[in-house]
Parts: sequence; C-alpha cells; structure tokens
Amino acid sequence: MSWFNRCYSAMEKISLAVNALAKFMVIAFLATMTLTTAAQIFFRYILNAALIWPEELNVFLMAWITFTGSSIALRNMGHIGVELFVNLLPGPLTRVVGLCTKVAILFFVVLLVKYGFSVAQMNLGVSSSALGISMFWPRFSLVAGGLMMLVQALFLLMRDLRAIITKGETA
Repeated sequence: MSWFNRCYSAMEKISLAVNALAKFMVIAFLATMTLTTAAQIFFRYILNAALIWPEELNVFLMAWITFTGSSIALRNMGHIGVELFVNLLPGPLTRVVGLCTKVAILFFVVLLVKYGFSVAQMNLGVSSSALGISMFWPRFSLVAGGLMMLVQALFLLMRDLRAIITKGETA
C-alpha cells in the first residue's frame, strides 16, 4: 500500500506540473493570437497592406490551444459527460463505472498519441503556405496535447483507485 501512495504522490506532482505547463501554453498562445489578430487588423484597415501569415498562425495556435486545453479540462473533469444513469447506480457500481470511464479515456488518449504522431510524421516534409514552417509542428499538437492528457488520465485513474482502496466515495 505504501508503494501505491508514493506512486500516487509522484503522479499528483507530475499532473500538477503538466497542468501548469498546459495553462501557461494556452495563455501564451491566446496572447499571441490576440496580438497577431490586432496586427492583422491594423495592417489591413489602417495601412491598407494585409499580412498573409496571421490567419494561418492563428489556425495553428488554435489547434495547440484545443489539445493542451483538453488536458486542463480532463484534469478538472470538465469534459461533457452524461451522468444521469450513472448517478442512479448504487455506490460501488458507480465507482466501477467511473474506473471503466477512466480506462476508456486512457485507451482513447493512447490512440490519439499513436496516430497523431503518424499524422505529424507524414507532414514532416510539407511546408505551410504562408509561414513556410513544417506542417509537422501544427500536427504535433495532437501528440503534445495527447501526452498531457495521458498524464492527467493516469492521475485520475490512480486517484479513483486510491479512493476505492481507502474506501472513499470519489470515482
């Protein structure tokens, strides 16, 4: 039991660090999107010289925000869920369904990382039209966000297992 508590404690610290990194990334990317959009408006309507790259950059940043933000939502259990039938189940069965849900999330995230990396690799030699960067980097948002979600899913699974082991009610 003490080995599990040590693993849980370490996983909690890793989860908090990944969550802080994801929050920083989302804030930085949103700030960048805001500045590039403001620059685009200024150049287009004030200087009559539209920039070609801000729209493409914002699309790429939105992908990164989506997947890193999903990690934050997962940590907070903020994704959409239908709990109507689960709440009608008796306590022990509710915990089992909660565990099964976390395992399903874990399975999906592993697939996201695996296939996301394949997609990113396929785009390694392709350059974006306006920025000229490798399309690997926008596609890598699947992998980076997926790895962050993997950490959070593992933490949530361990948290639920700990609650069951210590006869807690959270699942």
